Amino acid sequence: MQEELDLSQTKLTMELRPLEEIGVVQIEPSGEVEIIAEPEDLAEVGVATAQAQERHQQLQQSRVEMMRMYAEVHDCRREFLLNYFGEAYTPPCDNCDNCAAGRVPDEEKEHPFPLNSRVEHAQWGAGLVVRYEGDKLTVLFDEVGYKTLALDVVLGNELLAPLA
Repeated sequence: MQEELDLSQTKLTMELRPLEEIGVVQIEPSGEVEIIAEPEDLAEVGVATAQAQERHQQLQQSRVEMMRMYAEVHDCRREFLLNYFGEAYTPPCDNCDNCAAGRVPDEEKEHPFPLNSRVEHAQWGAGLVVRYEGDKLTVLFDEVGYKTLALDVVLGNELLAPLA
């Protein structure tokens, strides 16, 4: 298929990923593409594919936003990176620029939603608490990616609920 369309493997995979997400095709580890379901309504496939692409774009944008936050963070950078990858860490590391400058407090604060705990938002669905910075909370939502929220707004409006 790649040769017929004159696309690189990467570009072909990018184009087929939304079709795979909605269950029309399956991309094998070898790169082979298998048609799983013949769509009856191409308009529905187009809408579902566009929605899948939009979700992917939102996730990508949230990742870019997280990297911007890393560049601007005033807390321990090691903690930020480890939290991003789902690992808990208690600063200071004494190796990053913020710790070396004494900008990172030594005390551990109690948080209303523990790091790496699952929460749910009425609009964005389920997510994972990945970090706190000052009065902000960052959650990686399963469908929309990373969202950074003001903790007082979350608590005051009961925007998040713990998941069991």
